[in-house]
Amino acid sequence: MPAAGAPGPGFCEFGTIVPVYDGKCIVSYRCETQTADIAPGTCPELVPPGPGFCEFGTIVPVYDSNKCIVSYRCI
Repeated sequence: MPAAGAPGPGFCEFGTIVPVYDGKCIVSYRCETQTADIAPGTCPELVPPGPGFCEFGTIVPVYDSNKCIVSYRCI
């Protein structure tokens, strides 16, 4: 399985980048943010991952319960 490249600049400006593992392999990254400071109905604006993040797959957004994109994964 090819290694997932690190997210590009701006991927998670207001949170913490957390690797997502499949066994011992990093398959994607997610952005963990503190949503307590965000007004209801608004979402933080995330920058899509940079080149090389998902070279051999498809980048898919991950949504939270408020329908905000909180990270991206590679499938």
